Amino acid sequence: MSALNERKLPLNGSRVLMLGFAYKRNTSDLRESPAEPLAHLLLANGADLRICEPHLGIARIPVDAPTVPFTAEELAAADAVLVVTDHDVFDWELVRAASRYVLDTRNVVGRGTNVETL
Repeated sequence: MSALNERKLPLNGSRVLMLGFAYKRNTSDLRESPAEPLAHLLLANGADLRICEPHLGIARIPVDAPTVPFTAEELAAADAVLVVTDHDVFDWELVRAASRYVLDTRNVVGRGTNVETL
């Protein structure tokens, strides 16, 4: 929320792309995943949330948010990209290049003026 505020954007109405929903990289394991509570928090605060999770079918995502493919267009359309799961299918150079802002919770995107790590 603070990163969007710094960019003069409220969370309410901002488009947030969540990369990954599974707990473990390269799996469909949802047990103990931090993604679900994060998604509910973002939605409760009015974010326009999109989820990109290549290892889960749409019926398995336990929140009411659309799933989208991993594309440069989806990255560019997002006000913020939130890296939750570091699946190998994600092109991290593309994430860094095409995104306006990235919050990288897995430290996989690399350095960039638009990248913040936790």
